[in-house]
Amino acid sequence: MVIKTLDKTYTVIRELLGQFSIDRYVCREDETEELATLVCIRDKDVIRQTVDFLMQQQKNHKFADLKECFFFEGSLYSAFAFKEGRAVSDVLMDSECSLEQRLKMTRSVLEKLMLLAMPDYFMWDALDRTHVFFTEDLEVFFQFGFWKIQEYGRFDFKMVQSHFAALFELIFSEELVRQSIPLLADFLRDTRQAVFADLPELFTAYDRMEKEVLAEPEEERMMPKTWPFRLWDRIKGYIPTVKKAAMAVLLLAAVLFLIWSFRESMNQGGQKVQFEQIGTVDIKDE
Repeated sequence: MVIKTLDKTYTVIRELLGQFSIDRYVCREDETEELATLVCIRDKDVIRQTVDFLMQQQKNHKFADLKECFFFEGSLYSAFAFKEGRAVSDVLMDSECSLEQRLKMTRSVLEKLMLLAMPDYFMWDALDRTHVFFTEDLEVFFQFGFWKIQEYGRFDFKMVQSHFAALFELIFSEELVRQSIPLLADFLRDTRQAVFADLPELFTAYDRMEKEVLAEPEEERMMPKTWPFRLWDRIKGYIPTVKKAAMAVLLLAAVLFLIWSFRESMNQGGQKVQFEQIGTVDIKDE
């Protein structure tokens, strides 16, 4: 499939998940060999409701990920920069994804949002956990789905914080469940309650929280704060000692059983077997 503008040709490489009248494609820009995501709106009513808003974003030069908007065969297309990478949920499955690395990833998300200076709707769209991707060197980039694009006017920063809170909870799920770092839980609570007025205020709060978390000793950060987890960690600490004691007890029991068995066999072997009858003949002691 080939999609053309006045001066560019996009060749579709693969199709991404779409929704309703929204199609999404990963394309190669033939003139530059660069990759791009094309988001296509086919519904005429949705086009009419959103075309002015989308065209205005082309004039926002800070929103550099949006390359252009154009019409092709009656549909409205928006082209976004694309990079090969993995979804945030896949990155988190790596065993070496440490707390420090995840703090850095979250900072990168906020820094990228600051850099792009997008409207609230696009920040909300970008922060969907299925739209956040990282390259091999953990550079973040966003895919845009245009979910609810026709309702762009009702989105505000409170809704942005709601999506960011869900992403934050995903990234730090282990620490939040164990309640091992109260600072993370406090920050998540504030984000859920949408206490921050704008993105700079949110970023400042995160920056302060991150520095405080990293200032804590590592052993303190790993210590769970709820009694069930503390009890389990204490039990786990005793497991090696208990295993050694159990092995010693089993070995001693085995040795004692062998001694007892040997003595029993000796005792039984020394006993005289006495027959009182053979066939129909009675044998009497004399």
